[in-house]
Amino acid sequence: MLYFIIILFAVIAYASFLQYRKDRRSADEQMAAGAYDSASSGDASAGSSLHEPAVRKNEVKEFLEATFTKIGANLNYDEESHFCWAEYQGAYFRYYTADQSKIVTFDFPNWYTVSLDNIEELSALKKAVNDANIAQASTTFFIADKDENEARVFSKRTILFSPDNPDAENFLRYILHDFFVTRNYFTGKIEKYKAQYE
Repeated sequence: MLYFIIILFAVIAYASFLQYRKDRRSADEQMAAGAYDSASSGDASAGSSLHEPAVRKNEVKEFLEATFTKIGANLNYDEESHFCWAEYQGAYFRYYTADQSKIVTFDFPNWYTVSLDNIEELSALKKAVNDANIAQASTTFFIADKDENEARVFSKRTILFSPDNPDAENFLRYILHDFFVTRNYFTGKIEKYKAQYE
C-alpha cells in the first residue's frame, strides 16, 4: 500500500510539473508575440506595460543631477574622457548611468596614493584595502600606475537610484558620506599597519 501511495504521489508531482512547463511556455510565447506586435506596428501604446521601458532615456541621470544640485554639488562633464563628475564637500565623484536603467555607479577615485617603491607601505595598503572591503559597504581597490610609479586607491559603489524615492536627497547624501566613512576607516587601518613596520 505504501508503495502504491509513493508511486501515485510521484505521478501527480510529475504531471503538475509538466502542466507548469506548458503554462510557462505558453505565457512566454504570448509575451514574446505581444512585444513583437507592438514593435512591428510602430505604435508604442499597442503593447502592454510589460513591454515598455521602466524609465525613459536618461530620466535617472537627469533626476540624479537635479538631486546633486539640490545638495550643493557642482557638476562637470569632461568632453575628453566622457566622464560625469560631481564635486561634493571638496571631493570628486565620477558617476555612470545607463539608458533606461535605475542603476547608478559611483567612483571615488585617487583618494590615497602610495609609491610602488615603498614595499612596506604597499603591503600595509593591501591589508587596509582588505579590511575596508570586509567592514564597509563601498568596494575599495587600488590600481598600480607604473607611469607615475604609484598605487592609487579608489572606492566604488553601485546603487538603485529611482525618481520614485521621496527622500532622494538624504539617500544621495548618505551614499556620498559612506565614501568618506570608508576613506577614514581605510586611513586608520593603513596608519596602524604602517606603524607595525616602523
